[in-house]
Amino acid sequence: MRVSSDSSLISIPPCHHYRRTEPVCALEVELSAYLIVIDTEVSGPDVLSDFAERMTAATLEYGGKYLVRGGDIDVLGGDVSPQRVTVVEFGDADQARALLKSDVFAELSKVRNTAARGNTMIVEGV
Repeated sequence: MRVSSDSSLISIPPCHHYRRTEPVCALEVELSAYLIVIDTEVSGPDVLSDFAERMTAATLEYGGKYLVRGGDIDVLGGDVSPQRVTVVEFGDADQARALLKSDVFAELSKVRNTAARGNTMIVEGV
């Protein structure tokens, strides 16, 4: 794999066969960034629900697209015990960081932190 000079594109190696069924050929794909929030403790589901509703407008304003929001969680290994998972796709990490540094996020985070504890991360990938 090779990252291009603008670091938003990667090149996948030349054609090879995966399990001898489908060829995977060289192509360039654009990297996206994913904001992932894993809540390990939810003490105020009503407050968290209100936060999520208010956060939607800000997330969309900063170019985010919700891919996962709530739903059943099936932990298949490890020691993690999430109660809620949210995944938001952004065009790049700067968009996600801009949301996290915004005044509206700072205000809403105070509310969120009274209702849930967890981990927030930005992951870049395809």
